Amino acid sequence: MRQANAAALRRELRGFLAAEIAAGGFDPAAGSWAAPDPGFAARLGARGYIGTCWPRALGGQGGSAADRHIIAEELLAHGAPLRAHWVAEWLVGPLLLAAGTPGQQAELLPRLATGRLSACIGLTEAALPGDATLRCRARPAPGGWRLTGRCHVIGEAGGRMLLLARTGDGEGPGLSLFLLDLALPGLVPQGAGRLALEEVFLAEDRLLGPAEEGLALWAEAAAVARAAPDGWLRHLPLLAALAGADAPPEADPVLGRLVAACATLHSMGLSRAGRPSCRLATLAALEAGAPLAALRRLLPEEARPRLAEPPPLIPLPALRRPAQAVRPAMRPPGRLVAETVRLLAGTGTAPGFDLDCWTALEEGPVLRAALPPELDGEGLGLPGLLAIVEAAGAAAAPLPVAETLLGHHALARAGLAPPLGPLTIGPVTGGEAPRLLGGLLAGQLRRLPWARHAAAAVLVLEDEEGPRTILAGRPAIGATGTNGAGEPRDLVLLEEMPVLAAGPPGQGLTPAGLRDLGALFRAAAMLGAIGVLARGAASRALAAMARHAVRRAARDPGRFAIACARLRVAAAAEACLAAPGRDPALARRLAAWGGEFGTESATATWLGGEARRAGAAGLWPLIVDRGRMPGETEDTAHE
Repeated sequence: MRQANAAALRRELRGFLAAEIAAGGFDPAAGSWAAPDPGFAARLGARGYIGTCWPRALGGQGGSAADRHIIAEELLAHGAPLRAHWVAEWLVGPLLLAAGTPGQQAELLPRLATGRLSACIGLTEAALPGDATLRCRARPAPGGWRLTGRCHVIGEAGGRMLLLARTGDGEGPGLSLFLLDLALPGLVPQGAGRLALEEVFLAEDRLLGPAEEGLALWAEAAAVARAAPDGWLRHLPLLAALAGADAPPEADPVLGRLVAACATLHSMGLSRAGRPSCRLATLAALEAGAPLAALRRLLPEEARPRLAEPPPLIPLPALRRPAQAVRPAMRPPGRLVAETVRLLAGTGTAPGFDLDCWTALEEGPVLRAALPPELDGEGLGLPGLLAIVEAAGAAAAPLPVAETLLGHHALARAGLAPPLGPLTIGPVTGGEAPRLLGGLLAGQLRRLPWARHAAAAVLVLEDEEGPRTILAGRPAIGATGTNGAGEPRDLVLLEEMPVLAAGPPGQGLTPAGLRDLGALFRAAAMLGAIGVLARGAASRALAAMARHAVRRAARDPGRFAIACARLRVAAAAEACLAAPGRDPALARRLAAWGGEFGTESATATWLGGEARRAGAAGLWPLIVDRGRMPGETEDTAHE
């Protein structure tokens, strides 16, 4: 879906929901999982907001999976009641489209799309591992089937049910899907979401899909439904309460980390709309307790929202799947990344700057990646450059690959040609005020990476006319230092350095903007290390979330997106460092890189402050619109 279409759909939905709230159509304070509201579901259906991606001939709008995802997001974010139609939208409708006969589809889908018919799912033992008491068997009978047993109900038990019942022998996956009218005799509610079936007769045409393939059909639909935004958006009211409350100062970094998680899950979910994504459900579960814990710690009990308990995440059976080849943690996007991996293999154990390896890099195409074609370069944008930096980070190469590529990128934006040799960049830390005065550099810069080995420095400084991108000569070292991994981080005296070239920065790059880009490049290097060190399903899921955040920031490098990427990489790094690592040297580098180009805590505090300024009502637009709020300061001018 094009961004313009998505924005228009969101505006339309927000107008509809604002009018509903103003007219008392629903109470947003009750949350989306309060009591079912058939009236609201019918009004949604009348506007075409149920079954949006179903064919028009079957009551839908012929839209995309992204349309459905956006509608779900806005409904959840506004606290609209969903119980009456959620299962029909995300499970029953897709199963009918995937396996139903034309007659079954024409009978039910148009009615489900109006919101006037509800639906639910009945699951039995094979789909709910560990509960052998929930069994339901379907026996052939003249003209149809006889069903006996018990099932667990997903959704509100009204209207129609899709039931998994055993039709095969033994304990294998021989289950079939059946369509039930819940008004049939023999159905006995037993409380706690359970339903008994006592010799319920179903006609032959009530079988959905091929016999004994119901479990596979259910698993496929459930895997897509688990990528729906309810898994993580159920926490938004808690974040909104924290953003709008008079919380203590220590709430800002906590809120910033929570907003980064929410924004990244939003982006991941939309990018995977309509496709299976069990990892999203894993991440939603990992993040589930953090907002509630933050509220309990930071707000008095009377200030916490009272919301209905959401339903549990949709269960997914553990089906046996064909063995697949193990994919590497990083999937190289091209030959330059592969060349980086080849050249840097085994360099992580080198004690210092590896001149031979650097020479090999300069002789190849890797370090020309950011240069325009007219300078014999590859003309790569940020996504390609960050992929190279990720590969270098995985190799723990003791070389300024990230700094040199970022320097080339900044020079190319300013229309300046780069020199040969390794580069350092600055400023790295905040609070410094070096300047370009009368064509001469004045001041000093602290902790410039690899400065003692650099042939030149790329700086973004202020002069009388505004920010300037500057190519300066070999750094004049005032004092040497290192980071926690022993990599050079030096004090540079600018007065002793010549200005080789200067130009207006491309796309409004400022000193703060260069630091943000430096943080993004450093996050990419950390991502490479995380891919090597991550162990266990949780660590790998957090690494995937961090990778998505970095790639999202590469496509749209505003300060909000970069802050989210940095915080998600920090969370993945924390998970890796909490477990004993197989590469202590790489772990030291990962820990040291996390505190450069601004600290993780400062980033979280800034992002939390943005959320507090947006307030409870503006938090969702802040997340969805990637932080483009009115009245932004100079720090975000490079967006």
